[in-house]
Amino acid sequence: MTRETTRKRPVAPEIDDRLRRARRAWRLSEAAAGALRGLTALLAVVLVGVAADNLLALPPAARLAGGVLFILGVVWVLGFSVLRPLVRPLTDEMVAVRLERNCPGMDNRLINTVLFRKQEYSDPLTRRMVALQAHETLSAVERVSPARAGADARLWKWALRAGALGLALGVYAAV
Repeated sequence: MTRETTRKRPVAPEIDDRLRRARRAWRLSEAAAGALRGLTALLAVVLVGVAADNLLALPPAARLAGGVLFILGVVWVLGFSVLRPLVRPLTDEMVAVRLERNCPGMDNRLINTVLFRKQEYSDPLTRRMVALQAHETLSAVERVSPARAGADARLWKWALRAGALGLALGVYAAV
């Protein structure tokens, strides 16, 4: 597979630019979803911990253990849910497939162009057909927003959950 750091023949620099921007949008979307999932879990743990401390009058050792577990949870959320999606390698093929899945009108043009540029063609007719495919892909890609690669309804779902838990924690602290 072609990695984002390897050299490839420039079929259309505009397509490479769209893939690069879609890759960035995908990474940011995954990192945001991970951060929201982690925030939701940590808020739930804090809410349960505060309620347990108020109801059971926990000893200082149990409070310390809860604080250490909370800090370990924050480190885990930052490491695995936020930083890992930001540095994970995403190939051009992976980005093209995701863009095409979110934009059904592409008709596999983008993935075909990405795969075609990995090969050398000696036949002039084949080279012209590949160039025509790249030109058609370019016209289709110009109509697609790179943010569609990161379009994700999960963000809203986790944001609402985190907001509800934050509100519950705030009401619990105020009462």
